[in-house]
Amino acid sequence: MIDFSEFNDKTAWIIVEPGLRGTENQCIALAECLKIGNVKTKYVEMKKGWRWTAPYLNFCIEKAYKNVNETFRPAYPHIIIASGRKSVPAARHIKKLSGNKSFLIQIQDPRISPQHFDLVIAPQHDPVDGDNVVKSLGALHRISPDFLERNLSHHADDLKKLPGPRIAVLIGGSTTKSEFTSENAKLLAENIANLQKSCDASLMITTSRRTGNEQSRILKTILDGKNTHFWNGQGSNPYFDYLHMADAIIVTNDSVSMATEALATGKPVYIAHIGTQGPRIELFHSNLAEKNLTKPIPKSFQDWQRPESNDMIKICQSVTQHYKNYLKG
Repeated sequence: MIDFSEFNDKTAWIIVEPGLRGTENQCIALAECLKIGNVKTKYVEMKKGWRWTAPYLNFCIEKAYKNVNETFRPAYPHIIIASGRKSVPAARHIKKLSGNKSFLIQIQDPRISPQHFDLVIAPQHDPVDGDNVVKSLGALHRISPDFLERNLSHHADDLKKLPGPRIAVLIGGSTTKSEFTSENAKLLAENIANLQKSCDASLMITTSRRTGNEQSRILKTILDGKNTHFWNGQGSNPYFDYLHMADAIIVTNDSVSMATEALATGKPVYIAHIGTQGPRIELFHSNLAEKNLTKPIPKSFQDWQRPESNDMIKICQSVTQHYKNYLKG
């Protein structure tokens, strides 16, 4: 394991909009990977008349936000980790208030020049580029074999009873770019059922809020049979258990974060096409396929050893080097 102990005595503020859990998780993942000693999350909300100004606003910043006292008062942190369009003016202002001593990291494309930040971490399918831009494979995440081992839940006992090979199936759903129709759900379920039958596999299936009630019913009707663990949405989510116990993982093509987290397990990852997504996500999946990191759902289970991907470690190493250069002035 790479040693990032130099960050143990550092403080960090995470700057995000409330409710953007996936965005916040990326910030948390970076802070955890760097092993920053003291991390606080500051939720920033812009006032109604000011929201359209983000991320470009660079004056009257404190008039634009609701929770001024909580957000902009010292003592200021060594490191700011921000993400989301409305976080940009607040994060830049905090850096200014710190006397430019806080090291400002923006996660994802900020939609303004990266030169406004000390470091930008953005996925390869985002168009932002520059000397202070670090490109990630996809979304930042917390997943590693060690993390999964430490975060097993009571579901693991049931999953151990399933005969191998075990295939985790991570199903998303409709997006702003593509509708996950009932016909899509039926075709997906039939493809997975054929794969299960061809290799006598067990299935571990989880859906999401975007899957849809009718689509979930179709999937459950076709797939919820022998040697299948189908999470019904009640109680704790077995997502981490599925990733840990799987011999292979199927992920629908609507989610960058699920695909990235699946890859972090080191296991074979197959992409299920459930509709054409926007250009950025389509480029993301093209990049993965070109690097032989993912494949389409096969007709039979394959013993496929894909290249290793330790993206989070590489990113944190790059952050460390940029931070050292920053401290040198």
